[in-house]
Amino acid sequence: RAVWQGAFAVVFALATALFWDLVASQPPALSEATPVTLAADDVVHLPIEDLRLKDGDLHRFAWVSGEGKVVRFFVIDRFPGEWSPAVVFDACLLCGDTGYAMQGDQVVCVACGVRLFRPNVGKSGGCNPVPIAYIIHDGNIKIKLTDLEAEAHRFK
Repeated sequence: RAVWQGAFAVVFALATALFWDLVASQPPALSEATPVTLAADDVVHLPIEDLRLKDGDLHRFAWVSGEGKVVRFFVIDRFPGEWSPAVVFDACLLCGDTGYAMQGDQVVCVACGVRLFRPNVGKSGGCNPVPIAYIIHDGNIKIKLTDLEAEAHRFK
């Protein structure tokens, strides 16, 4: 009986270690980025309704600069149920361009694991994503080329 209990304990310990190594210790994965391009007016237009940006999820986008850098940014509704978007680069001052992921209702820095309070996304400082200047006009979020280029150096 003691041999069976010991064997069960060893198998349980190995299964726990395997689960930790393969699943629990892995960093959160970034969602797929939707490619965007500049319109003729050198502005990225993100249609709010067509892209369902008010659904409370993190919506990641990627723009390729003239230098070939992939500049990622995302849009998130900071107060679900009350449209208050944050448009930010998928990079921060401290951790670089590793990015952010959603885990439950929180935004998490993939590099250091800091969990951000959703209403604070869009504010500068700390491990918060770098904000982007934008305007909302005619049902679109509009981001100027100059604002994208200003922070393109943050991306490898």
